[in-house]
Amino acid sequence: MAKSKKKTSLPMPVLKLKITLLDIHPAMWRRVLASSGMNLGDFHYLIQDATGWTNSHLHQFVIDNVAYGDPEMDEDGEFEDEHGIILAEALPKVGTRIVYQYDFGDGWEHEIELEEVLDPAPGMVVPSCIDGQRSRPPEDCGGTGGYEELLKTLAHPQHEDYEAMKEWVGDHFDPEAFDLAAINKAIKTDMTKKLTRKAMKEFFGL
Repeated sequence: MAKSKKKTSLPMPVLKLKITLLDIHPAMWRRVLASSGMNLGDFHYLIQDATGWTNSHLHQFVIDNVAYGDPEMDEDGEFEDEHGIILAEALPKVGTRIVYQYDFGDGWEHEIELEEVLDPAPGMVVPSCIDGQRSRPPEDCGGTGGYEELLKTLAHPQHEDYEAMKEWVGDHFDPEAFDLAAINKAIKTDMTKKLTRKAMKEFFGL
């Protein structure tokens, strides 16, 4: 009797995505690789790590005028569960764009565009950041208008608010900084923690 062949699940396609922070000039953007099977809840963490945001505020995705977010933060039932939709569903074809909003007070809005669908390949690290430009603005700086004023102030040491703003942002703030290695280290650390938490929840039945 012939032995039945064991079914093996093929790896899911990889999506090349561009994350662009809108209304900032020059643009701050990141290009990332993510599994097409990643849900939006996990993708939120990838965005945070890739851009450098600190996950200190509320967020949501907007797809075809429907909002998706974290159900644990949704006391009024205002949006759908972001864990219930995967990237392949949110971005079904190349050129599709969705919106990711972070910090409803400052109102940071990001455009997520699907640039390419790739086959998994040896040496490909997923998820990861593969390219980008510029640093994200400081948290709680007042949105795009506040950020523009901050940059104008920092560009003129003679400005009356220069010393206060310099002290507030810290000596290491550089709007042009982009450290790919540091970003991918953060992604790897965060995703490893997330997988560990998931495994523990499944093991203990939480």
